[in-house]
Amino acid sequence: KKTTSTPRRKRSKKSKSSRPKIVNILATELTDEEKAKYVALDAEMVGIGPGGFQSRLARVSVVNWDGETIYDTHVQVIEKVTDYRTFVSGITEEDLLSDNAVTFDEAQTKVAELLEDKILVGHGLKNDFKVLGISHPWYAIRDTAKYEPFMKTLDAPIFSD
Repeated sequence: KKTTSTPRRKRSKKSKSSRPKIVNILATELTDEEKAKYVALDAEMVGIGPGGFQSRLARVSVVNWDGETIYDTHVQVIEKVTDYRTFVSGITEEDLLSDNAVTFDEAQTKVAELLEDKILVGHGLKNDFKVLGISHPWYAIRDTAKYEPFMKTLDAPIFSD
Protein backbone atom coordinates (compact mmCIF):
# COMPACT_ATOMS: atom_id res chain seq x y z
CA LYS A 1 0.00 0.00 0.00
CA LYS A 2 1.44 3.31 -1.06
CA THR A 3 0.92 6.43 1.00
CA THR A 4 1.51 9.91 -0.19
CA SER A 5 2.81 12.58 2.05
CA THR A 6 3.42 16.22 1.60
CA PRO A 7 7.07 17.16 1.47
CA ARG A 8 8.41 18.89 4.57
CA ARG A 9 9.47 22.45 4.32
CA LYS A 10 13.12 23.03 4.91
CA ARG A 11 13.93 25.42 7.68
CA SER A 12 15.73 28.44 6.45
CA LYS A 13 18.99 29.01 8.20
CA LYS A 14 19.41 32.55 9.32
CA SER A 15 22.66 34.08 8.41
CA LYS A 16 24.81 35.14 11.32
CA SER A 17 24.21 38.77 10.46
CA SER A 18 20.40 38.41 10.72
CA ARG A 19 20.42 36.70 14.12
CA PRO A 20 19.55 38.81 17.16
CA LYS A 21 22.62 40.29 18.70
CA ILE A 22 23.26 39.81 22.39
CA VAL A 23 24.64 42.89 24.05
CA ASN A 24 26.36 42.51 27.38
CA ILE A 25 26.04 45.51 29.67
CA LEU A 26 28.29 45.46 32.64
CA ALA A 27 26.65 46.59 35.85
CA THR A 28 29.54 48.98 36.40
CA GLU A 29 28.39 50.86 33.30
CA LEU A 30 25.00 51.66 34.83
CA THR A 31 24.48 54.57 37.17
CA ASP A 32 22.59 54.13 40.42
CA GLU A 33 19.76 56.10 38.83
CA GLU A 34 19.58 53.62 35.92
CA LYS A 35 19.72 50.63 38.28
CA ALA A 36 16.84 52.09 40.31
CA LYS A 37 14.58 51.72 37.26
CA TYR A 38 14.69 47.89 37.53
CA VAL A 39 12.99 45.46 39.88
CA ALA A 40 12.44 41.72 39.71
CA LEU A 41 9.27 39.92 40.77
CA ASP A 42 8.49 36.35 41.73
CA ALA A 43 5.22 34.94 43.01
CA GLU A 44 4.65 31.52 44.54
CA MET A 45 1.25 29.93 44.38
CA VAL A 46 -0.73 27.22 46.08
CA GLY A 47 -3.59 25.20 44.62
CA ILE A 48 -7.22 25.35 45.67
CA GLY A 49 -10.29 23.38 44.64
CA PRO A 50 -10.48 19.77 43.48
CA GLY A 51 -6.99 18.58 42.61
CA GLY A 52 -5.49 21.95 43.52
CA PHE A 53 -5.49 23.10 39.90
CA GLN A 54 -6.70 26.65 40.59
CA SER A 55 -3.91 28.95 41.79
CA ARG A 56 -3.87 31.46 44.62
CA LEU A 57 -1.06 33.79 45.64
CA ALA A 58 0.88 32.47 48.64
CA ARG A 59 4.11 34.48 48.57
CA VAL A 60 5.41 37.43 46.61
CA SER A 61 8.94 38.81 46.45
CA VAL A 62 10.41 41.90 44.82
CA VAL A 63 14.14 42.63 44.65
CA ASN A 64 16.16 45.51 43.26
CA TRP A 65 18.97 45.48 40.67
CA ASP A 66 21.48 44.37 43.29
CA GLY A 67 19.26 41.50 44.48
CA GLU A 68 18.40 43.23 47.72
CA THR A 69 14.92 42.37 48.99
CA ILE A 70 12.46 45.22 48.70
CA TYR A 71 9.37 43.18 49.59
CA ASP A 72 8.91 39.55 50.58
CA THR A 73 5.80 38.29 52.29
CA HIS A 74 3.53 35.32 52.62
CA VAL A 75 -0.10 35.91 51.69
CA GLN A 76 -3.16 34.57 53.49
CA VAL A 77 -5.34 32.33 51.36
CA ILE A 78 -9.03 32.49 52.24
CA GLU A 79 -10.06 29.34 50.38
CA LYS A 80 -9.13 25.84 51.53
CA VAL A 81 -5.70 24.98 50.12
CA THR A 82 -5.72 21.53 48.53
CA ASP A 83 -2.14 21.57 47.19
CA TYR A 84 0.65 23.55 48.80
CA ARG A 85 3.00 22.70 45.91
CA THR A 86 5.76 22.64 48.54
CA PHE A 87 8.17 20.73 46.29
CA VAL A 88 8.17 23.76 43.94
CA SER A 89 7.10 26.69 46.08
CA GLY A 90 8.53 25.83 49.48
CA ILE A 91 5.20 27.02 50.92
CA THR A 92 3.77 25.25 53.96
CA GLU A 93 0.50 25.58 55.84
CA GLU A 94 2.39 27.27 58.69
CA ASP A 95 3.64 29.99 56.33
CA LEU A 96 0.11 30.98 55.36
CA LEU A 97 -1.19 30.84 58.94
CA SER A 98 1.70 32.93 60.26
CA ASP A 99 0.95 36.24 61.97
CA ASN A 100 3.29 37.82 59.41
CA ALA A 101 1.18 36.73 56.41
CA VAL A 102 -0.70 39.66 54.88
CA THR A 103 -4.05 39.78 53.11
CA PHE A 104 -4.20 39.46 49.35
CA ASP A 105 -5.36 43.09 49.04
CA GLU A 106 -2.37 44.33 51.07
CA ALA A 107 0.09 42.36 48.94
CA GLN A 108 -1.54 43.38 45.66
CA THR A 109 -1.52 47.08 46.59
CA LYS A 110 2.10 47.04 47.77
CA VAL A 111 3.36 45.18 44.69
CA ALA A 112 1.49 47.54 42.35
CA GLU A 113 3.13 50.51 44.12
CA LEU A 114 6.60 48.96 43.88
CA LEU A 115 6.24 48.19 40.16
CA GLU A 116 4.98 51.62 39.17
CA ASP A 117 7.28 53.27 36.61
CA LYS A 118 9.76 50.36 36.81
CA ILE A 119 11.21 47.98 34.27
CA LEU A 120 10.12 44.58 35.54
CA VAL A 121 12.26 41.46 35.26
CA GLY A 122 11.01 37.96 35.98
CA HIS A 123 10.31 34.50 34.62
CA GLY A 124 6.83 33.54 33.48
CA LEU A 125 5.47 36.91 34.55
CA LYS A 126 2.13 36.22 32.85
CA ASN A 127 1.35 33.73 35.63
CA ASP A 128 2.46 36.14 38.35
CA PHE A 129 0.33 38.95 36.88
CA LYS A 130 -2.68 36.65 36.67
CA VAL A 131 -2.48 35.48 40.28
CA LEU A 132 -1.80 39.04 41.51
CA GLY A 133 -4.62 40.49 39.42
CA ILE A 134 -2.38 43.26 38.06
CA SER A 135 -0.90 44.30 34.75
CA HIS A 136 2.22 46.16 33.65
CA PRO A 137 3.05 48.00 30.42
CA TRP A 138 4.40 45.55 27.82
CA TYR A 139 7.35 47.79 26.99
CA ALA A 140 8.53 47.70 30.63
CA ILE A 141 8.59 43.90 30.94
CA ARG A 142 11.71 41.72 30.59
CA ASP A 143 10.42 38.15 30.88
CA THR A 144 13.19 35.56 30.73
CA ALA A 145 10.62 32.92 29.71
CA LYS A 146 10.23 34.82 26.45
CA TYR A 147 13.89 35.70 25.90
CA GLU A 148 14.82 33.89 22.69
CA PRO A 149 18.40 32.86 23.56
CA PHE A 150 17.06 31.08 26.68
CA MET A 151 14.45 29.22 24.62
CA LYS A 152 16.91 27.53 22.28
CA THR A 153 17.78 23.89 22.75
CA LEU A 154 21.35 22.82 23.07
CA ASP A 155 22.93 20.56 20.49
CA ALA A 156 25.66 19.50 22.90
CA PRO A 157 25.51 18.39 26.54
CA ILE A 158 25.75 21.17 29.11
CA PHE A 159 28.38 19.37 31.14
CA SER A 160 31.49 17.74 29.82
CA ASP A 161 34.20 15.73 31.51
